[in-house]
Amino acid sequence: MAREQNKWPKQITVDKRIVKILSEQTYENFPNAIRELITNSYDADATRVDVTLNLNKENINIRDNGWGMSEQEFNEYIRIAGQRRERKIKTSSGRYIIGQFGVGFLSVFPFFRNFSIETKKKNSNQVLYASIPCYKYFTDDRIIDIADIDIQGGVKFENSHFNDSYTHITLSGFTQMCKGFFYPINDIKKRKNSVSNMDSISKLIWQLSEDLPIGYEDKRFDDFNSFFSPNLPFKVLINTNPLLRKTYGETILEKSNDVEQIGDIKFKYFVLTNKSSVTPYEARYLKIRNLNVGVGERTNFGLGTEVGGARSRLHWLTGEIHILEGLNGLITVSREGFKFDPDYEKLKEFFIRKLASLSNKLEKEAELESFIKDSNEESRIKNIKLLNPKIVKQKIADIGRKIEKESVPILKNENNISKKPLYEPKPFEKKIHIKGVTYKVVLDRWNINDFYPALKVEDDIIMINNEYPLFKSVKYTDLFIKFHFLLFDNLRKKQISKNNYTSMAKDIFDIFEDYQK
Repeated sequence: MAREQNKWPKQITVDKRIVKILSEQTYENFPNAIRELITNSYDADATRVDVTLNLNKENINIRDNGWGMSEQEFNEYIRIAGQRRERKIKTSSGRYIIGQFGVGFLSVFPFFRNFSIETKKKNSNQVLYASIPCYKYFTDDRIIDIADIDIQGGVKFENSHFNDSYTHITLSGFTQMCKGFFYPINDIKKRKNSVSNMDSISKLIWQLSEDLPIGYEDKRFDDFNSFFSPNLPFKVLINTNPLLRKTYGETILEKSNDVEQIGDIKFKYFVLTNKSSVTPYEARYLKIRNLNVGVGERTNFGLGTEVGGARSRLHWLTGEIHILEGLNGLITVSREGFKFDPDYEKLKEFFIRKLASLSNKLEKEAELESFIKDSNEESRIKNIKLLNPKIVKQKIADIGRKIEKESVPILKNENNISKKPLYEPKPFEKKIHIKGVTYKVVLDRWNINDFYPALKVEDDIIMINNEYPLFKSVKYTDLFIKFHFLLFDNLRKKQISKNNYTSMAKDIFDIFEDYQK
């Protein structure tokens, strides 16, 4: 039979900064509140956190297998929330500690009527528990003076889980703010390919996957996690489904091989692309992570918003910046950004230049790929210049140099540039399919007053006259070439006479005079 001890009730003492943050919460902050509780589990060296949502019963259970809390730790957790405590850098397992403000459990107060907690240390039969009436701390969704509100709790003794350690939190009774997240009433037109189109639970999962220090779907980036928690894994499950961090790009444009440094800030990063618009929209650009936890929304640091700064391929980029050292003391209490710091401004400038360079590089690569595609097109001839091997080779070389220019390292010791080789053209040979036959096409030059003014066909070779004016009208080049091919083909098959051929060729030239360059 369990028996209780310890002196209860207790009261919470809260830092005024936390009061201000709680007073400014909106329903959109709900995922951040849940994140705070889960990162508390991470700091307790938990390897697994199970989150169970039951919307019908209006409750959420969060259970971890972390250290649990002693009476003294539990008392501090409950009573001096939101106050900076003695700062430790790492846990006993070597995991970097995230929390420093004690804001964790307070962050959920605006969203639930009650907060219940049980916690237990390993090799102990003592279970500490408390129940907090969150609703009493608010009037009309605004936090009030909380010094006189009692928290009920105590200690009980159970032998059935003597060898286990855990913390189990139950959040029950949705407030209007919480219901605003799960059951939004919104008539605003939603953006295409946006998280806003997801159902509420999917939004929660998306945001937690963005921010929590969990494993990657793409194992190429596991080394980023192992730096912060070298000896323990960390798994989070929502209704038994494991969360994994997505990267939203297959092609690695750049990935830190070593730790980079700007002033006192040490960091690593990677930038990816699929060579198409990143979706959802909110996954574009760079996610900043401090000690492996997301800080704010993804950002391009204002690139593209400056006058004349439009970047046609910026929306193709996605990636992450992992802050290893130098910014932890500057993170805001809400964890949505950093305070001003000269080194941080330099870091932002570095990534503005990095994103601009990679965006330009992708734009040039797209130009190169489009040019090569047009050159190799076998159903159309869009431009007779593409029949000239020297012009094609020179164009590819010119674009290639522009791409190489965008691959110059920005930091002196930077060594993250992808060594992907540029396109090297094969021996050039233009072909075209007409009426089920494949012809080789070559560019030639002769007098347009010749009997065949535009083109000639010998066996499987079509010779194009570079001097013929209608072929220089880029938009309709393919059309005029095929007109003249049909005339020539009908003549050699003796389906028309030479006089008819000459007359028709002249008519084409005269009727379309306006299309001549």
